Amino acid sequence: LSRWQQMLRNKYKRKLSKEEQKGLIGELHILKNVLTPYISSPSEVLTCWTGPTGSPKDFGIGHIAIEVKARRGTSEPFVQISSEHQLDDSDVSNLYLCVVLINEAPAEIEHSFTLIDKINELKALYEDLPDVQEQFSQLLNAYPHANFEFNIEDEYTDRYTFGGIEYYQITEDFPKITGSDIAESLSRVRYTLALNSCSDYIVPDTDITTYLEGGLNLNGNS
Repeated sequence: LSRWQQMLRNKYKRKLSKEEQKGLIGELHILKNVLTPYISSPSEVLTCWTGPTGSPKDFGIGHIAIEVKARRGTSEPFVQISSEHQLDDSDVSNLYLCVVLINEAPAEIEHSFTLIDKINELKALYEDLPDVQEQFSQLLNAYPHANFEFNIEDEYTDRYTFGGIEYYQITEDFPKITGSDIAESLSRVRYTLALNSCSDYIVPDTDITTYLEGGLNLNGNS
């Protein structure tokens, strides 16, 4: 039944745009390089990936949450916030905005990669864990507009390189729009955040990894 439902949903899915690919690459990077080294259970790591299942934030990890945005390292330092909920920290102890710099690259550039390369890196980690493989596949195919159900390597040939990561802690005075700032009749607020004005909120990645090192209870206790 699940397979039939997925097949019917695929009718409305398409190849991700380059900007959407970069966003997904950023989320996969957090899965593999930030969460996996500190959370022993691969299934728990994937449970933290809440964005594909409809959450306004990409990751919910115990008491904290992470919202991931991707941008070109050579572009103006802006990111798009797609709702009044993404930077709302009222329901978590700490909320972080993770900005991943991803640049388009020709194939001959060393260390360049495709979206499929990054997907396959995660699949390789779950090679001997069929249940986790299925969990990962379901999350990929729940990702908005994306169809990874079939062999689509030839569709995703765009190549990229990493340019670094910046973490911003979303505090009470961080420049943002949340539900408490607007009338109840308004929703789906989209706005542009100028990162140049947010440098005071940059924090090291140890703010997150130290929390993860303390152990994780997905019910919210760590």
